[in-house]
Amino acid sequence: MESMNKIASEVGVPMEWGGYPPIPMYRFIVSDQSLADDLMKLWLQEDSKGGILYRRGGPAYFCFSHSDEDIGRIIEVSEEVMVIIKDALNSGDVTSRLRVNKSIEQWLRGFA
Repeated sequence: MESMNKIASEVGVPMEWGGYPPIPMYRFIVSDQSLADDLMKLWLQEDSKGGILYRRGGPAYFCFSHSDEDIGRIIEVSEEVMVIIKDALNSGDVTSRLRVNKSIEQWLRGFA
């Protein structure tokens, strides 16, 4: 969590990690809920491209089966995604970068 909060701060992404170390939670700190939802979608989308799968808003599960190399890869990919998010925020085009622009609820209904 400390590493992720440090990276978010250094990159300038309004993201906060908290909770307990083995199962941290994360969120985007913005006042516009629609933007927060789009940031979450972009986060999940881009991390998955790097092979890292998170749950929306956490918890993120880290366990003893994750090697130091695994954790390093998670941090590396997550930092790359934070840079993408910062660029999207600066450019004002977060929504246009989403491959699927449905609400999470609409998307989940497709699995019901």
